[in-house]
Amino acid sequence: MTYQRRAMPSKRAIAIYWATYAEEHGSTPFDPEGEIDWESPQCMACAYAGETWPLASPRQLKNSPQAHWTHATLERAHITPRMREVENHDAVEKIVLMCSSCHRAHPDFQTAQETFEWMEGRHWATLTHRTISDRGWIKEFRGKQLITKRGIKGGHEMLMELGKRCMCPECQEWTLKQIALDIYPQMAEEVANYEKHSEAS
Repeated sequence: MTYQRRAMPSKRAIAIYWATYAEEHGSTPFDPEGEIDWESPQCMACAYAGETWPLASPRQLKNSPQAHWTHATLERAHITPRMREVENHDAVEKIVLMCSSCHRAHPDFQTAQETFEWMEGRHWATLTHRTISDRGWIKEFRGKQLITKRGIKGGHEMLMELGKRCMCPECQEWTLKQIALDIYPQMAEEVANYEKHSEAS
């Protein structure tokens, strides 16, 4: 059985869909912290926003707060690989907007959840790299093998290194939160195993 391929939705339509999703659910699967500003176009993975992107006219904005997304140099990316035998694979809910770098780097995951987790991690890595670069720490972090040619390393070691360098309350709170999120799944599993063995004995 074959399906007729439908036209790809516009960038504005994709932005409107995910903005509405975020409003109804509190966030999107790829941006659980709700950090994306849906009236300002940006890569939905790394949050890159081009300063030279042309803006929509006031009349266009009046009709849609997401009108700016139409002119953004972003690419429509399928959440999972396009397969012609799958119906409605070009539906708006199956597409996100990415910058060219993220679109090229996006692995061909077989499930939407894998893509959403990758997108969330891409955002964290980009912001972290920007912080390290802005503060002149690139050379030191490369020396510690926390930044390599293959990218930036995440995890507890990176978070601890960042936490040692900035003592402002905002950064300390953020770092502690990330460390808790990083450690908690392992802790939860250890506690569950401990309780399981305790009950068995």
